[in-house]
Amino acid sequence: MYVKSKAFISQLKPHWQHKVVGRKITMKDGLEPRFNNDITIWIPKLTPRYPEPCCFFHVANKQSSAFLRTRPHLLQNGLQDLVNTLSSDKWIETWDRIQDISYELINNDLFLDDNYIDMDLFNRNIEAKFE
Repeated sequence: MYVKSKAFISQLKPHWQHKVVGRKITMKDGLEPRFNNDITIWIPKLTPRYPEPCCFFHVANKQSSAFLRTRPHLLQNGLQDLVNTLSSDKWIETWDRIQDISYELINNDLFLDDNYIDMDLFNRNIEAKFE
């Protein structure tokens, strides 16, 4: 089953922004190692239109990108909250559990658990193989 959609896509002209200081890191994609994700932070130079300082946070890959303009301490608090969440016992235990389920699913075709596996997607995939 396919859904056809139409979209109007506008390409924006890139705009160079002078930076006072910045940092960019590149991380490999979690599922496809040939893909990269870039995360960049910077403080832009002051301009007549934006005389107050701010901080930019940019996440991009080959297909999409997103900007966030904020204050450094707000960005730091938000990112620290994410780090704390990723370091929490609940997330670590859930990650370990889903890795075990993934291993069993890939290697042994063992069990399907609705809490960790998108059953509707698996059922549609199975139905498509028999059509």
